[in-house]
Amino acid sequence: MKSDIGVESTVEVPPEKAYGPRDPNKVKVFSLRELVRAGITPEPGKVIEIGGSLGTVRSVSGGRVLVDFNHPLAGKTLIFHFKILKRIEDPIEKIQALLHRRIKKLPPEKFIIKRQDEGKTIIIEVPKEVITDREIPIIKALVAEEIFKYIEGVENVIYLDKFTKKKEETRVEESSKKS
Repeated sequence: MKSDIGVESTVEVPPEKAYGPRDPNKVKVFSLRELVRAGITPEPGKVIEIGGSLGTVRSVSGGRVLVDFNHPLAGKTLIFHFKILKRIEDPIEKIQALLHRRIKKLPPEKFIIKRQDEGKTIIIEVPKEVITDREIPIIKALVAEEIFKYIEGVENVIYLDKFTKKKEETRVEESSKKS
């Protein structure tokens, strides 16, 4: 339906469906000395890592540091305002959009996508800029699942990590030109 293009909407997401309610048990008190020994200089508002968890320093006083491990948006109702700009119908464009959702640093056109077997197989050439990203195996799996979910008839997704040898410039020396 093309009639929704240009429509502006607002959606409210309550805490229960977003980051959950604030949990007072996730607010902890630490000794300033203990944190300094661990190489952490606590300052109000600063995000620090303790025991593999991220927390926000709420206050520093009297040798005590109050750290909140709740997500910053926990307990808040999220309000999203959006406008529908375009409806993507082409399967290749849909796949490019799914890839771009997960890999923002590259434009969607950087991914070369081909369909084979009457659209049952999708081959995605992964740009060299992201091949070495340590998150790429997880991203590939997530995008493949999204392709199966949103693009009808796809049974296989093949990722192609392609490395191309750079062409060497041939140098012609002046002496060989004159011969």
